[in-house]
Amino acid sequence: MYYARQISDPTVKIPPLLDELERDHANSISIVFPIYTDGVSANTVHTGPDTPSDAALSYLVGQAHARGMAVLLRPLLDEANLTATDWRGSIQPTSVSGWFDSYQSLTVHYGQLAQTLRVETFSIGSELNSMEGYPNSWRRLIDAMRAGYRGRITYSANWQGYTTTFWSALDFISFDAYFPLNAASPTASDLALAWAPALEEIGRAKASYGKPVVFTEVGVQARANAYRTPWVRNPNAPLDLAEQAAYYSGTCQATRGVISGLYWWDVYLQPPADPLHDGDYTPLGKPAEDAMRRCFAAGS
Repeated sequence: MYYARQISDPTVKIPPLLDELERDHANSISIVFPIYTDGVSANTVHTGPDTPSDAALSYLVGQAHARGMAVLLRPLLDEANLTATDWRGSIQPTSVSGWFDSYQSLTVHYGQLAQTLRVETFSIGSELNSMEGYPNSWRRLIDAMRAGYRGRITYSANWQGYTTTFWSALDFISFDAYFPLNAASPTASDLALAWAPALEEIGRAKASYGKPVVFTEVGVQARANAYRTPWVRNPNAPLDLAEQAAYYSGTCQATRGVISGLYWWDVYLQPPADPLHDGDYTPLGKPAEDAMRRCFAAGS
């Protein structure tokens, strides 16, 4: 999982990052990049100063393909222009049809770029909970995408997103899988057991639609008890590298044979200067990277 903001000189930093991910046995990279709206009630979606250029995205896709990695392309509605109490899942545009027209236009543009670059998979949205109740609008968007893009299409539902209304129109089901785990202890085995309720619910959705399930985001900060609320950034919690690694191992163990792919959240072009004292999500340079490598090597 790579979160791409504005890339000023991609030729310098992208190859070493992808070389490391290749050594970690990653066979696919998710390129997540920001797009914007101008407030919770805005009716337009657009690029911004941190949105990578098409040329930069093309370079990154080409570098991934050169290393034998498949690519998942994911425009992500950034929350920089929303208030502290809002998020991408709570937007309420004053014109739903106007919002979808704008969003579809931008999404189709990236779909056409993805087709040119032979990108294997495209996510048409992520965690847009408040907009999921308009199935006809999503199906029109999916039809417009399929007119010019021949790869697989998915949508990254929030981990609470079992009310997504258009899963049947997608090639596979995806979750940003920040499910809270009620583990007896933060060991890999107990964390694996704690996945059972979430995986049971996911299994029902999988059976209902007859489609595979992928986690388009999964991970925790390297902080104590982060597995209880994986979506929360808590800079005041104690650093705990071992617990993050145990989460990776336990998640890999629990999902093998059930989930068709894991995209760990996340890595950036600018890695932490001292990863062993960094409490954020990235696994690189931490014990979690070893756990990720073993997970991928085992074929999860």
